Amino acid sequence: MNYFEILKFPIDYDLSLDYLESQFQKLATLYHPDRVASLSAFEKKQYMQMFTTLNDAYQTLKNPISRAEYILSLNNIEYDSEKTFQYDPELLESQMLFREKIDDAQNLADLVPIVEEIETNLSSLFVDIASSISSKSWDKVTALIDKAKFFDKLLVATQQKQTLLEKE
Repeated sequence: MNYFEILKFPIDYDLSLDYLESQFQKLATLYHPDRVASLSAFEKKQYMQMFTTLNDAYQTLKNPISRAEYILSLNNIEYDSEKTFQYDPELLESQMLFREKIDDAQNLADLVPIVEEIETNLSSLFVDIASSISSKSWDKVTALIDKAKFFDKLLVATQQKQTLLEKE
């Protein structure tokens, strides 16, 4: 049984995060280890395994990048960003410019437009990933995932900079 089936979803990149959360909460309540205290050790172990798998499924599917990677795996497409990364000078230049902007930010207000631009880029990439998955353009999907990971790392860098600025 795959993660989509566990959470009662069709295998599709586009999914409602609210509904995913709702499905997870419903199933987590059913399989939570605290509910089975009176069962045998074997049954407790089964519930624990199911709860762990359910949690893994939720964590994987709620993140658009890991969801795309998971869909690749379901389609027997081997993806390893270390092996599949294609040198893209435009992307690398873009990343360097973003990193400079982040480093140059003097206050939290300076970070707002940077974060918005990164999130806009990510949103656009997620739309392209969905389209490429629908058309089964797997090479394109892997390239888009690599790009999305770059922008995701930039978001982490902005969060780190925000933490630094808040301490000043």
